[in-house]
Amino acid sequence: MTNEDNSFKLAGKVAWIGIKHNSDTGKPTTTIRLDKKQLNGTYMNLFIKFHNTKNRNTADIMMNEIQKDDLIRVNGQITSYKDKNTKEEKIQLIGWGYKKIEWDPAKKKFVDVEDEQPDDTYEMYDEY
Repeated sequence: MTNEDNSFKLAGKVAWIGIKHNSDTGKPTTTIRLDKKQLNGTYMNLFIKFHNTKNRNTADIMMNEIQKDDLIRVNGQITSYKDKNTKEEKIQLIGWGYKKIEWDPAKKKFVDVEDEQPDDTYEMYDEY
């Protein structure tokens, strides 16, 4: 199975953001709670984890750029893992990249907020 089979693209409001460092490696993981409005008006709360990679320190950058109530779009992958304590198979969302977005009333859609450091991970994505 390829990464594309389990990929996702989501847009929503950041309801919470936090960073945790692995006690063994010291590597950071930034976790956000993304609130995604559903058609019935209720919100789905999605927890998405971001890690630093050899090409980009996404976890560190997010903690400096993203705040509660920011609107963002995220692309990533749905992965599974075995819980150490319960031995149960669990699912998690791993983010690869993100972009701040805003509502454009003239276009009646969300558009990217221009920033100083363009995120080239979104060149191939036009949808939200």
